[in-house]
Amino acid sequence: SSTAAPSTDTGLLGSWTEAEQKDSSVVAVSVIAIGKSKRVRRTPPVNEHPLARLHAGLIDEPFPGRDGDERQRSSFSHVQGFGFVGDEASTVGWLEGMRAAWAKAGRVPGDLVATGFALGCVLGDGELYESARAMAQAGPRAAVLLHRAADEALSGLPNSSPVPEAVAEVVAGYVEMARGFEPADARYLENHAGHLMAVKDSERRFVTAALIREMTFTGTEAALTQRIANMRDAGYTEFTIQVVPGQEGAIEDWARIMRRLGIGGG
Repeated sequence: SSTAAPSTDTGLLGSWTEAEQKDSSVVAVSVIAIGKSKRVRRTPPVNEHPLARLHAGLIDEPFPGRDGDERQRSSFSHVQGFGFVGDEASTVGWLEGMRAAWAKAGRVPGDLVATGFALGCVLGDGELYESARAMAQAGPRAAVLLHRAADEALSGLPNSSPVPEAVAEVVAGYVEMARGFEPADARYLENHAGHLMAVKDSERRFVTAALIREMTFTGTEAALTQRIANMRDAGYTEFTIQVVPGQEGAIEDWARIMRRLGIGGG
């Protein structure tokens, strides 16, 4: 490591100090192009593997809003849409909202990109929604609903993810537990520990099969292929799946879906 500042450093943030990497985690994010757009940037394929057509680096600027949030739609009205998708109803609703923002900004819909971002698990034959593998791969996304509900109840933050009736009792139970998080003046720290990375031991009992089914892209290979095809037909141009640390083998599962969709070779 080095304490030397880069030549472009302005000194605005003070002096550089040596930093040591500790317990860092890397999240693999793959983006499957499922539609047509003239604005999509692509990285050159590195081999003949069907994942060669996965690409990242799609966002041209940071977005300030959350799922379906008007600020988010407005900030991307001149570039592209990027939405955190879960249940099928909100997936379609978010895109409709983005299209309205594009139209208001006078953009040509065919020139723009709509990306759906998700976590999920491709289930094997007879595999349950709450299996260890599904919990590891999809559970972190399901837990986001718990975290947001707690943020709303404890801090008054707006919750952009309506709680489905099927999991309302489970979510309420988590919020009640979160009221006891410490430190009392910063309960959000414990609430968001492991956010989108792993399911905490304390929240495991609230991440149920129903929550995973409602909030994530989890299902059989055939069902998920159809679900993503429906997104493509609705107007999405790209589908992003986050692969959490330790579950890199899931990339092969999603590659099979790519083949079903006619993307890539092999």
